[in-house]
Amino acid sequence: MAKRLYSCIIFFSDRSPVKYRTVSNLYGLWKYCQNRISSNILYFNVYDKKTRLFISQLKSLSHVYDFQSSC
Repeated sequence: MAKRLYSCIIFFSDRSPVKYRTVSNLYGLWKYCQNRISSNILYFNVYDKKTRLFISQLKSLSHVYDFQSSC
């Protein structure tokens, strides 16, 4: 089964938003952003990469974990 791919826009409280394309592991991306870019993540907007439709807004690491496990 193919992995589901997403595009994400990550919003921070202390810097401008960052966009990532072709994301399959949202949990890993959250941890990467938290450790390497800024620990002040406000939320992720998650979009389906293929259709560009908005899927969800994830505001905490537990939301990311729940979202990943439901897909």
